[in-house]
Amino acid sequence: MSRMYIPLALIALAACSPDPDPLHDYSECGEPATLTVTNEDILDGDALALPKGLEMDLIVEVKDADGDYCDPTDLELAFDHADQIEVVSTGEATVLKARFDAIDQGAEPTTVMHITLGELTASWNAASVVALGGTWDVTITEYTRFPDGYPFGEVTFTQRGRRMTWEDCTLSLVCEEEAVIRAGDFTVEAPDVGLMLSVPISPGRDRFEGPWSAMDGDYAGDFTAVRVD
Repeated sequence: MSRMYIPLALIALAACSPDPDPLHDYSECGEPATLTVTNEDILDGDALALPKGLEMDLIVEVKDADGDYCDPTDLELAFDHADQIEVVSTGEATVLKARFDAIDQGAEPTTVMHITLGELTASWNAASVVALGGTWDVTITEYTRFPDGYPFGEVTFTQRGRRMTWEDCTLSLVCEEEAVIRAGDFTVEAPDVGLMLSVPISPGRDRFEGPWSAMDGDYAGDFTAVRVD
């Protein structure tokens, strides 16, 4: 598969820094040996996950075999499927934006991102995920205790890649667990209490709802979240 490489000028560890001076002394660099994506907002283990429609910084760190920093100015970028992820800008701030997600295409779009510096190359699998960060109004039913639903009020999700942490959350059973976007579903798993929550995200991406259960089914009900912002 042919690829068109896009030159990048990436400032290591600070793609959006307004400071024109480099953050590291590159004078000790020997032969560049490693390329590492360091931005936790898009990392998904050893891969990348980009929320659809959001402009995300790509931060690349270049080092030699001794661990000294190297100048990343001449890095080049390519995707196997160039139409899936837009390169919004390059230079000190290299910004990517996913164009599609699983709701658009019926399955989670994936591609491979390649970065090249001279003869050094590295590749990452890159998925485009549903963007769910923000504030949601959450209601949960428990069939025996709260059959009519218990309103927990507004919960804020901070999204990093496909994972989300709960803020302002009183759902003690799940607040300490990360929510994970898997294709078109919002999921939470807490094996220690047998919690399983996997509910579909609406086509408008403004609602997700469905059944939950915990303690081997001793507790069960329905979970509903409606976007506030």
